[in-house]
Amino acid sequence: MFRLVEFDESLNLSDFYKECDEKGYTNNNSQKRIWDRFKKYKKHNTWIFYRDFTPMGSVVAHSFDEYKKDSFRVLVCTCVLEKHTKYNFIGQASQFKKHQHFTAQFYIPKMIEWCGINSNMFITTHPSETGKTKKVHNFAMRVWSNMGLVEKTEDIQYRGVNQTVWKLNAEEWLKQLKEHPIELDYLKEWGYNGKWKNVYFWR
Repeated sequence: MFRLVEFDESLNLSDFYKECDEKGYTNNNSQKRIWDRFKKYKKHNTWIFYRDFTPMGSVVAHSFDEYKKDSFRVLVCTCVLEKHTKYNFIGQASQFKKHQHFTAQFYIPKMIEWCGINSNMFITTHPSETGKTKKVHNFAMRVWSNMGLVEKTEDIQYRGVNQTVWKLNAEEWLKQLKEHPIELDYLKEWGYNGKWKNVYFWR
């Protein structure tokens, strides 16, 4: 079963950190990277994504008052260790557009639940030359923008890096997730019944 567990310092994540380090996921390879550095924010949370009892991903959300008062930055430090799944983050374009991936079916609903559907939620990306960051910026955001799921607001300097800010359309996300229930068997068999609101979140 897939579970999203709120971070707690008592969780044993040593293997997860090691695997992230080996994959070069430097934003996810220690407690300092996924938890400690966000304590300065008015509100923040980190979730660990488990397959049964194996941690296989993480995602962070935090208040984003430095950009817009009472807003949130979501999908921060998003990570899924593909060795524990049958799915690549981007995968096939046709499946991605039908939301048949972990970010859409698990992380996005949690972001909306935690922040509140009427909150201003923003995603930041930057056009790195290589790797997953490039795919997210050049492919995922373009697809989501064309589908009305995010809207580009502006390019800014954030943490010393040129970044693009995207506003998440929560209502459209929930509408489309209801229209596109899980089709892939490997997601169904781990506890998802095809309705976003019934994903099992363990706190």
